[in-house]
Parts: sequence; C-alpha cells; structure tokens
Amino acid sequence: MPAGKLRERVTLQVRDPNALPNAYNEPDLDAWLDLMPDEPAEVYAFTGREFVAAQQEQADANHRVTLRTPTRVFILPVHRFVWVQRLIGGTSMTHYLDIKQVTPMLTRKGYTECMCSERFSA
Repeated sequence: MPAGKLRERVTLQVRDPNALPNAYNEPDLDAWLDLMPDEPAEVYAFTGREFVAAQQEQADANHRVTLRTPTRVFILPVHRFVWVQRLIGGTSMTHYLDIKQVTPMLTRKGYTECMCSERFSA
C-alpha cells in the first residue's frame, strides 16, 4: 500500500468498564477509553442513506477503515473508531464509527480492514 493512502488519523476506543453509574444506577454508556490513539488509517465512506424510523428522520453512513494490523490490541466489534476529519478552512468534524466487521486483508499482509457504521440523528 502506498504511504499516502494512510493519511487519516483514527483512535480505537473501548467502553470504560470502571465507569461510575449515573443517577439511576445505570452504567454510563458514554464513557470510552482510548486503546490506540492517533493511528494512521485510510477512511473511505462508501454508502449512505436516509430513512424514517419511529417517526423520526435518521441517516446512516457506512465506512471502510483500513489500517496496519496492530500487534498490541485485537480489534473487536465492541470497539469503535473516532475519526476527526479535517475540512477546508481549518475546521474539523468528529465521526464516531461503530465497528461491524473486522477482516484481515489476505491480498495485503499486515493490514486489517474494518467495516464501520456511523449513525446520525436528525
């Protein structure tokens, strides 16, 4: 893979198992820990759609994240990627990508491909 392909930076995160419960004694689902911060990757958005569910308009986007196969962490579907997309004008947009499938690439040894889903609420 050419060096310029891995030009994006992603952070692999996992839910914090030691997160304190909220006022209703429920686990805090918004507490995440960084496993692999600032990893070089290729992020490719390949599909998107809008739909109505529960009388609300919602959007769904699918991404493919390709990165070097990590040796210190085994990537699982319970993890997520945080991708800060840099836009023109110095602004940025944060994407939270839930991992749906992890596949080691057989054609390019040493790389892993993750199929991810990003969900938006309108």
